[in-house]
Amino acid sequence: MRRALALCVCVASLRVNAADAPARQLVKEAVDALDSWDIEGADEIGKRLEQDFPGEGTARYVRGRVLFEQGDYARAAELLDSVSAEEDARLAREAKKATEKDHAFESEHFVLRAAGKDELLAPYALDTLEKQYAALQEDLRYSPPPGKIRVEIYPSPKVLAQVSSLTEGEIKASGTIALCKYNRLMVTSPRALVRGYDWLDTMAHELTHFVISKKSRNAVPIWIQEGLAKHLETRWRGGGGLSMGPAMEQLLAEGVQDDKLVPFEKMHPSIAKLPTQEMAALAFAEVETAMEYLRKQGGPGALERLVVALRDGKSDQAAVAESAHQSWDAFMKGWRGFIAHRPAVSGLSYESANINLKFAEEKTARSKGDAPYPEYGDVKDATARRYAHLGELMLERSRYVAAAVEYGRAHERVGDRSTTLSRRYGFTLLKLGKDADAERVLAGSVTLYPGEAPAHVLLAQLYQTRKAWDSCAEHAEDANRVDPFDPEVHALWAACAASAGGAANDAIVKRERAATATLMSSDHPSAIQLIKGGAGTSKETQ
Repeated sequence: MRRALALCVCVASLRVNAADAPARQLVKEAVDALDSWDIEGADEIGKRLEQDFPGEGTARYVRGRVLFEQGDYARAAELLDSVSAEEDARLAREAKKATEKDHAFESEHFVLRAAGKDELLAPYALDTLEKQYAALQEDLRYSPPPGKIRVEIYPSPKVLAQVSSLTEGEIKASGTIALCKYNRLMVTSPRALVRGYDWLDTMAHELTHFVISKKSRNAVPIWIQEGLAKHLETRWRGGGGLSMGPAMEQLLAEGVQDDKLVPFEKMHPSIAKLPTQEMAALAFAEVETAMEYLRKQGGPGALERLVVALRDGKSDQAAVAESAHQSWDAFMKGWRGFIAHRPAVSGLSYESANINLKFAEEKTARSKGDAPYPEYGDVKDATARRYAHLGELMLERSRYVAAAVEYGRAHERVGDRSTTLSRRYGFTLLKLGKDADAERVLAGSVTLYPGEAPAHVLLAQLYQTRKAWDSCAEHAEDANRVDPFDPEVHALWAACAASAGGAANDAIVKRERAATATLMSSDHPSAIQLIKGGAGTSKETQ
């Protein structure tokens, strides 16, 4: 839902003289501008209110709201408190509290704020955002107004809840870790999650929301907003739709087969309010493929036409029909056929795909009621689980030959479907010098589960020993996109870039060595430490 209703209720409770019809009109225009993400327009209206109607509570409210959207949280809270706009004042105070210890990092179009070890995220984030900014100018033909876009990184989902309208329960239930709201990008640090998450794609996703909201004057319904953002979130590193990995495809296929697709209208007012992470992930898969299908049917410029049609007041069905060059009914029928015939790999684990996000504070001890071998919860074959557990016992005793035999038996039964099994098996094969076998196992795992950072680290190590510097750096970079707080990732990236040489790599070496030094004192375990520790210290069971 737009903020217009809430804003109207608030300003209606403020003091405006009944005879001042011009003041009421200006207030309405300011509310419409704020609701449409036209902060510059609302600012101009607010200045007119202050000039023509000094002392009016509405003028102070509009000024406070504009200052909040511009990032001046302290002054915004003071003004909003003065007119008893309690919820808006609370958000301003919480934003001030959340960012008061932050340091600012700037690029051409962005200013990013972070504190502590989250500051090391800045160069990667700003590089990604600038690339996404350029891609969105190409795809949607829109540049935001002058001024740098604000990005704030928060240390935990609790802080994200405090500075937004979501509850911590909603954030954890849906797996929401970032928002685009209040004229800024709001992102939870990957440190807050047990296995990290695709934080750079997520930042690009939120920037896409920002551009769509600005271009459309906030007129795009949530299912299309999320579909566009999901489809375009990988444009900074290639084409659209790259985030639809095999596990997401399987989740979508199961939704079609079991007739459990989430209706588009059920995604309102926010996918973040869906009751489970799995339902939210399915919703994202649906709307992403809907935009992919629309782009395929509508040809070049289809996505931009869609946003413009919605901005101009067309309904979602009419805008989709116009952009796809077919009726709404034909579009829905065609999309359902499109997703029904997409490739899927049966038996993939949704939880292992790093789609199901596990927050760090949710680590729980094993209880008597748990299934045996909990570290292999993604292995449904009971015999394979027994083999894998025997492999664990052998690995803990550094009996690598025996461990490889047991892991190999388990892998023969389940293939690449278990990330835990693949990375432990791959690690063991590397210890035995069986690089070709390790490469096969680990490459198979990251093909099905691209967000598996430890497997990327092991592959980077393998290619380092082969002096395949570009491949080593590529896998280190892939690991950094998920878990940037592993010092081993940065040490590998620095070493491979240094060995490759060249002016372009000099800056990478300097950056990665600095990140490594920063993280060496961290209590964040490295990927290899986790694997060496066996089941007892794995991230999944801590």
